[in-house]
Amino acid sequence: MQFDNNFLVYGIVFLSALLLIEGIYLLILDMTKSTVRSPNRRLRMLASGDSRESVMLRLKRERATAGETIGFDPVTSFSNLVIQTGMGRAPAEVLTVICVFAAAAGIAALLLTWYIPIVVAAVVLGLLFPLGVLIIMRKIRLRKFSRQLPDAIDIMVRSLKAGHPVPTALGLVSRELADPSGTEFGLAVDEMTYGLDLPTALHNVAKRVGLEDLRFLVVAVMIQMQVGGNLAEVLMSLSRVIRERQRMRAKIVALSSEGRFSAIVLSVLPFFLATAVNVVNPRYYSDVWEDPIFLPIIGLGLILMLFGIVVMYRLVNFKL
Repeated sequence: MQFDNNFLVYGIVFLSALLLIEGIYLLILDMTKSTVRSPNRRLRMLASGDSRESVMLRLKRERATAGETIGFDPVTSFSNLVIQTGMGRAPAEVLTVICVFAAAAGIAALLLTWYIPIVVAAVVLGLLFPLGVLIIMRKIRLRKFSRQLPDAIDIMVRSLKAGHPVPTALGLVSRELADPSGTEFGLAVDEMTYGLDLPTALHNVAKRVGLEDLRFLVVAVMIQMQVGGNLAEVLMSLSRVIRERQRMRAKIVALSSEGRFSAIVLSVLPFFLATAVNVVNPRYYSDVWEDPIFLPIIGLGLILMLFGIVVMYRLVNFKL
């Protein structure tokens, strides 16, 4: 069989064109990263041409703290929850979305069955599910901020040892770190630039973030401003303590991982089995659906299951 040289030429041309396109794409991607990409959102907003004041005002509107919670204050607690997720939406908007979601869940349950307890349970779940999502978002953001905080303190220590004041050290942190630390500390620097004192600006950061370790930094800076002392040495010790606390948290999480996995399996398994049974034998539930005692038993089972999930969650999750 004679080999046609045209196929070889076509293959070489195809590979050459493919490599040329890939090279152009990588060149454009590298140029984009080097010129436009910034470590955090605040720097990207500044690089886009917005003034420093307009960026500060926009970020402050997104992160306006509702204040400290005293006792049981659901309005303030919900507002702080939304702010600490970092989503950049007003608490009133988020509350409206949650209410619409709960109403949709109730209407869907009402269309499926007129049994009032089921409808009420659907509305309650429609309210609790978005709140659970918000809590998870806040936890993820706090975990990321907690990992960045020792690095932020180390940057401040190096800047203070070089002879810079605290605002300059915070400005270096805002330029070097990614979100959420970079934007939060950058907002504090902007607040100080436009007249706010250092303790108040740091206290605002602590309220916006809601991280306990960050309050140690605020207290250290405030004590140094009142009584004096070597702030760099204090922050070095604080960074070491925070890293040790994080190492301890990681060890506790690792030791409790088996219990948490078991709790997840036990929580999901009943729903999985119910779905599997319904797929294998669709008449298994439909034959008894009209029985007057069926829905009350299902409702009681869901309530007991929810109680068990809460108990398991409390057993395998520790307040660190």
